[in-house]
Amino acid sequence: MGFGFKDFPFSKMPGRTKFKGGSIGLTFNSTSEKANLYVNKELLAECKIENAETIGLGISKISMEVFATGNGELVRTERVKEMGVYYPLVNLGNGNKVKVLFDE
Repeated sequence: MGFGFKDFPFSKMPGRTKFKGGSIGLTFNSTSEKANLYVNKELLAECKIENAETIGLGISKISMEVFATGNGELVRTERVKEMGVYYPLVNLGNGNKVKVLFDE
């Protein structure tokens, strides 16, 4: 899951691809309970998310920060150098399920 420009390619993973102005993405490995936070192909942070049924990713354009959550609890916050006009992106595979929540 992540954020990118509205014409971001469907075949690419958010955060792991630098497309036009870039992208932000959170990839989760359920076997190790770790998530990696990527910005424009660069590993920004590793997040340990234990026993999470729900993981989330958000951005704050005011503070120029990206944040990751596990079961609604904040697990990591990182500042980013630049922030464009991003749209939410979801890359599905391996039978994953997605529930989308947009909040202020």
